[in-house]
Formats: sequence, structure tokens, C-alpha cells
Amino acid sequence: MAALSFLALPSSAQESRVVVPVTINEVPKGDMLIAVRGDDVALRVSDLQQAGMSGAMWNRVVNFSRLSLRFQLQGEETISLRLFAPLLQYKFDEAALTLTVTADPRLFGETAVDLQVRKPENLTYSKATSTFLNYAVSSRGVGDVGFSAETGTSVRGNLVYNSFFRAAHGNFVRSLSDYIIDDTRRLRRWTFGDAIATTDTLGGAATLGGVTVSRNFNLDPYFIRYPSYGLAGTASTPSTVDVYVNGILVQRREVPPGPFDLRNIPVSAGSGTAQVVIRDAYGNEHVQSNSFYYSTAVLGRGTSEFSYSIGALRKNFSTASFDYGDPALLAFHRVGITDALTLGGRFEASRGLFSSGGSASMRTRIGDMEGAAAVSRHDGQTGSAISGTYRYLGRRFGYGATMRIFSHSYANLSTVQQPENLRVLRDGNAFVSLLVPRGSFTVQWNTLRFANTPADDHIALLTSVSVSRATFFFSIGQANQAGRRHSEYFAGVGIYGPHMTTANIAISGGGGATLQQSVEIQRSLPVGTGFGYRLLSRTAGDDKNGTAVLQYNAPFGQYDIALDPYHVYERGAFEFTRAVQESFALIRVPGVPNVRVYLSNQLVGRTDSNGDLLVPNLLSYYGNSIRIDDRDIPLDYDVREVEETIAPPYRGGAFVEFPVQRVRTIVGSVVMKTPEGEVIPAFGELNVTDRLKTYTSPLGRHGELYLENVPPGTFNGTVEFSGGACSVAIVVPPTSGNVVKLGRLPCIPTRKAP
Repeated sequence: MAALSFLALPSSAQESRVVVPVTINEVPKGDMLIAVRGDDVALRVSDLQQAGMSGAMWNRVVNFSRLSLRFQLQGEETISLRLFAPLLQYKFDEAALTLTVTADPRLFGETAVDLQVRKPENLTYSKATSTFLNYAVSSRGVGDVGFSAETGTSVRGNLVYNSFFRAAHGNFVRSLSDYIIDDTRRLRRWTFGDAIATTDTLGGAATLGGVTVSRNFNLDPYFIRYPSYGLAGTASTPSTVDVYVNGILVQRREVPPGPFDLRNIPVSAGSGTAQVVIRDAYGNEHVQSNSFYYSTAVLGRGTSEFSYSIGALRKNFSTASFDYGDPALLAFHRVGITDALTLGGRFEASRGLFSSGGSASMRTRIGDMEGAAAVSRHDGQTGSAISGTYRYLGRRFGYGATMRIFSHSYANLSTVQQPENLRVLRDGNAFVSLLVPRGSFTVQWNTLRFANTPADDHIALLTSVSVSRATFFFSIGQANQAGRRHSEYFAGVGIYGPHMTTANIAISGGGGATLQQSVEIQRSLPVGTGFGYRLLSRTAGDDKNGTAVLQYNAPFGQYDIALDPYHVYERGAFEFTRAVQESFALIRVPGVPNVRVYLSNQLVGRTDSNGDLLVPNLLSYYGNSIRIDDRDIPLDYDVREVEETIAPPYRGGAFVEFPVQRVRTIVGSVVMKTPEGEVIPAFGELNVTDRLKTYTSPLGRHGELYLENVPPGTFNGTVEFSGGACSVAIVVPPTSGNVVKLGRLPCIPTRKAP
């Protein structure tokens, strides 16, 4: 804080009080009452606080003012601007009666600017009851038919799910059956029934029939689980702040004068550089730079993830529908202790098995570090395991290593279901990579050792180079398998053509193995309806195989026809499916066919003859932007909304209706019948009311009426005009025409003009 000098105002100074417009740091703050005493100006503390001054430095200024000078305006304490120069500089224009103040930015309160992607304000969470059925049929000859299906029903956002399949020449087998309840507020998912439970890097996995509760961050796609990254700065005037990450503009915000705190800056994992460019009201720029290392290996402070499962082990999952065995428990939990340290624990138990351990993850300026240790007890034998990981990801350079070591007797729910010779005793890898403007170079090493077998080691140099619309891949390495060393090599090119078409050509060999070649040409299926294909040919010596697949995305199915060109008489395939991958929505434009529908600005189809379209590829709990093209709506229709943001539940459906209404014009005239004769209610007003709304029409010189979109039916109308009031019966016929002519309608008097 700048040094403050005490200055007492002369008691004889002439004082004048006046209300003037005040500008502080180039921001008009409206009219304020000020006191002018000689060459000093005093403002009320409350007015300056309302203008944005707060915080520690401001409090010190106020406290010092109370000690040095007590002067009030309308019973409120004031601040002498001359006393606190240069923190508060001012110019009072006596002729124009204006006051301009330039305040040290540190006197203002801090402005928090959250750059996190927020939920759309118009986001609608759907809990509509819906049902889907996905199925796939494949045939490779007479009697060689495979079938799989899954069905789900969403009731108030909760999913009842079941799946089953039949392999060719096999029996029907039930796969997973469960009931899922999502607690979106606490990000918890409850699964009652079959679930695949997993733990950490040293733990096991199993399919259980029972109860599972887990933290599921997908229930809120806008929630940030990792530590946030932020920067602070100070603006002397209203300023524009541009935020650059690794040279790319990611955000632009307006900030008021004073300190500001930018929170949740979107950055990618690894090291990088963030720049904040502050451009003030005069066009001056100030640049702040800061390097960072962002990690996704740790959780944010206080954030936790977990999974707890208890039930019976599912056995023979691929061949039996209801084969359950011993009871089992799997659990793991991780908590962000700080933004740089996350601790976790794991526990597994079943008949004759106990396995448990802990883990720690750390973020440092020089990379991520993770470690875990575990012990087990199985069939009277004690085992142990450890693992460690170090990783650094730079913009141009990266390196890291991972190693897991298991004792012969270590066990978890995965290993106890494996044969002895398939148990892993050592599993590790390391890499060093260099990124260049048009490619990358990576040295990679892997090791794997099973029980009772020598270790397998591989080391290779991998490169990739991009030229125009092509990427070239090369690798050369050496392998040590079962004590025998040999060389390996690979070369390939990927070409990216127009209309989502790609081509890949590759050749590989080494170690005395037969030279292998492959060619693949593919056009991906569009998001909506349309064709795609895949042509693949592989040769290895005299052995040749390949596939030719033609695909079509229809409104109600995906159809594949596959053919092996090298064994054309031996096998082919015909499949049809367009599955509901996650969530879906029924789009309705009532009664209007052939309207284009867009999902996130990508065309997904057109409405059918009823105005409906099913969109099967929505993200659950995320704001899916659905839009219709109003150019496809006939001119005689009124379009109220053309875009909707919808968040369906997990594998559930949403109903999205775009309210369009055909414009129906009701015309006619009104005449009031009296004993003296007919009276024209000229320039009056007609009101027609049904149960939902009131339709109003001004009346013309000859009693002409004009109404829009009144539904078919009989209504009572009232007419008010200068000559009195009357009631009229309005009968709207159920016609399909755009104009309904009612003719001349009699109106019964209810009140005469005085």
C-alpha cells in the first residue's frame, strides 16, 4: 500500500454541497452528493462502496480516514479525496459541475470470472416415460443365424434394462438385467441387478448380481472433477481480457476496474503456457504469462469417486443365463485431499479371498506420480503387489513409465478366475516422445511376464509424419519372446479424402514371419440417413482374406451387407441395426412433413408424414441442441420456436415438440338486432373466450371481424362499442381451409349506451 500522509483541512475552508454526476475510472456512476471545501472534495463512504470499492486496502483507507478526519454528509461518514492522493486522484469541473475520479485498482473489490462451460440456461431435463428395443440379426448362411437384442424402459428417469443374445448354432443367453436409478444432484448411480464392478490398478473386476452404488460424473457433464486452473490480474479501467492457452484464444471477457480472478480456465493435460491480455478503455495492452502443469491423475480438493458392489458372482457369463456363485464384495474410494494429492483405498472379498490396498496420486510441477500397494489372502496363502507410475507431458517433449509387480500368491477377484499360467507377475512400460510441427517420434518399451514363463520384452521407435491430407507411419523395433530375439517393422500411410472417405495402406513383418500387407478404404456412415462402405484386403503369403461391406443408415435401422471376396461361396453376411447407443428423442413438428432436423448443427433427418423423427444418438444429461429448419415450414404456419436444448436421462427418451400452428383466419361481420332496427357496432371490440385463452378482434366501420387460430367449436362472444354492448354466438366449423367465412352474425343487446 502506498504511504498515506495526514492532511487536515482548514476549519475556515468554505464548504459547498452539490449533487453532480461522478465518473470513476472511466465508468459513470450516476449522481452523488459531494462536499467541496477549497481544493478538496469529499464523498460519502457508502457511495464509493456502492461504486465497487471494497477489500482489505479500502478498509484501511476508511479506518485511516476515521482516525484523521471526521466529516459527515447528511449524517454519513465521508472520504477526503485530497487526503488520499495518489490512491484517489480527481478533477472537479466547476463550470460543468462534474467530478472525475481515478482510483487505484487495488481499492476495488475482486471480480470473480468463472470460465467454466455452464449448463445452458434453457436446458430442459427430460423424464418422459420411454422404451427402446435394439436388435441385430446376422446371417452367414442357411442355419447360421446370430441374434442379439437389448431393451430398456425409462420411468421418471430410471432405467429398467435387459439384454440377451444367441450365437450362431447356439442357445439364447441372458446377458445383463438391471434397474438403474440416477441421483443427478449427488452424482450417484444405483444399480440393482447385474453389474460389472471394477476397482483400481491392482484390483480385480467381476460381474455381480446384487447392488452397486457408484459416483458417476457423466450424470453432470458440466461438472469439473479435476483441480481447476486460474489466473489473477488487475484492470485500471473497464477492460477486455483475452485468455490464450498455448497461443490459442480460449475466452474473451469484459471486466470492471479492479482486481479479477479468472477461474476454471479450460486447459488440456500436461504442461503449457497461459497468457492474459488486458486491453483497457484507452486501447493500451498489458500481457501476463504463466506456465502450468495440469493433471487429470488427481481429483479436485474435496471431490471423491467411488464404487461399492455387493452380490453373487456371475459365472459362465457367455453361456449361462442364471449361473450365480459365491457372495462377493468389491469397493474402492478416492478423495482429493488437496488439489495436488489424491488418496484412495480398495477392498475385495469373497469365499476364501481377502484383498485390499491403498493408492496415492500426486501432481507436481515436473509431472504426475501415482503409487499403489496391496496385500491378499487366498486359500491360506498371503500375497502382495505394488505399482508405480511417473508421467510428464510437455508441449514438445514427454516421457513416463509404469511398473506393476505381483507376487506368485497375490490374488484378487480377477486372478482367482484365471489359470495359474495366465497370472501376471510383472507388467510395465516406458516411453519418450518428441513432437515436431508435422509429426512425432516415440521410443516405447514394454515388458510382460506370466507365471512359469520367461518375460516378453519389446522396444520400438515409432514415427508419424503428416503431409497435406496424408499421414505416414513407420516403426522399427526388437522383441524378446521366450528368450528369442527378432526384429519387427511396420510402415503405413493414411489418406483422408473428401466426403468422410479414408484409405489406409500398411505393410509389416520381421522375425522370420511372413510379410503381411493390408489395404482398407472406408467411407463412414453419416450421422443421419445415408450410405457408407468398407473395403478391406489382407495378404500374408498365400493366405488372403478380406471384407466388402455396404452400409446404410435408414430412418429405422442400419443395414449391412458383407462379402468375403476371397471366399465368396463360403461366407457372407447380412446385418441390420441402427441401435440406440445412449439416449434418444422423438422430435415432433405437428402435422408438418419433410422438415429438416439438426443435432448440434448436423443434419440427422427429416420428419415423416406425421411430422415425427426419432433421433437415436443423444448424450444423456448433456445439453443436446436440437433445431428445425423453419424454411421447410409452409408460409401459412405460425412457428413459435425453432431450437430446443434437451438433456435426456441415461438411455432414456425425450419428447421434443416444436409448436407450429397452421394460421386459420376467421372473417365475418357483426350486426346488433334491436326493436328499432339493425345497429352496426362500428369500431367496437369483439372478445371470444374459450377455456384456455381469449381471442380479440377490433370491429370495422361495417362491423367486420378478423380472428386467427380459433379452434373448431361454438363460443360465446361479447361486443363492446360506443352504442352499448351485445353478445354473439361464434360457430367455427372443423374445416381444413386457411380462411373460414362466418358471414353476417346477429348480436343480442345486453346494454345500451346511456
